[in-house]
Amino acid sequence: MRAASRVLCAVSVSGLIACGGDGTNPPNTPAPAANVSAVKSDCPDCDPAGANAFVQAGLGSGFYALGDHWQVAFRYTQTPMAEKRDEVFLGSDVATSEVFLFDYVVTATDRDVFDNVLRQTATVSISQAVPGGPDAGLFSPERIDRHEQRLDFTLNDLLEPVSEVLYSRRAPHGKRVRLDGKSSLQTGASLFPHTIPRVLAAGAVDAVAPELPADLADVVDAMDSGWRDAAYRRYTFDNGDVVYWAVQRGQLWPFYAHTRQGHAALVAWN
Repeated sequence: MRAASRVLCAVSVSGLIACGGDGTNPPNTPAPAANVSAVKSDCPDCDPAGANAFVQAGLGSGFYALGDHWQVAFRYTQTPMAEKRDEVFLGSDVATSEVFLFDYVVTATDRDVFDNVLRQTATVSISQAVPGGPDAGLFSPERIDRHEQRLDFTLNDLLEPVSEVLYSRRAPHGKRVRLDGKSSLQTGASLFPHTIPRVLAAGAVDAVAPELPADLADVVDAMDSGWRDAAYRRYTFDNGDVVYWAVQRGQLWPFYAHTRQGHAALVAWN
């Protein structure tokens, strides 16, 4: 593996606690209406009363099912959260991190009304994985989850973000996180790579495999050796976020996403 640089995700413990909140808002508390309405009407290339986003975008025939599971390798870059304070997290004085591995699991499915249309919803739980086997050495041994245990986010079948709940040391029962993104893939304040794949909010072009950072490419080579031969669609968002979605691989998550938070690559599906 090529030597991976350390991260200036120099986030203080106090900063992480602020993201987690005080634990007084349990996950079953309804989201304020403003948080949901703030991300609506952002579907320029779709029929808001039509089929789910995967069908409309030609990426699949269904939506997430209970128990769907995938893994994402993630390499952090400096973000607005990365401020040097009394206590740093994931090193200091550099701009990128080693590669981390995260589990994504669909923990609940439901239906709800959006703009007078009954749509499917799914709740996805993100947690830090424990790498094992011969690939374990490709990942950072540092544990993000000593500060944040997991993030649960809910989205509807047009891939519009609905709510996020962060579980941290200060909020062991969950704290609802305010959504602050309309077209951004990164929608809230958390260290977990919570990229919502908003395929209907950006135009697509056919593309070859993306160029990945060297250390992330090493990880993907080890876990998904055929990725360079796949066909992709590239989505570019107004704020600079870029997504590559593998066509005809049957995966309901983007292969690669580059956001302000970092570089994410899908390395395992179910």
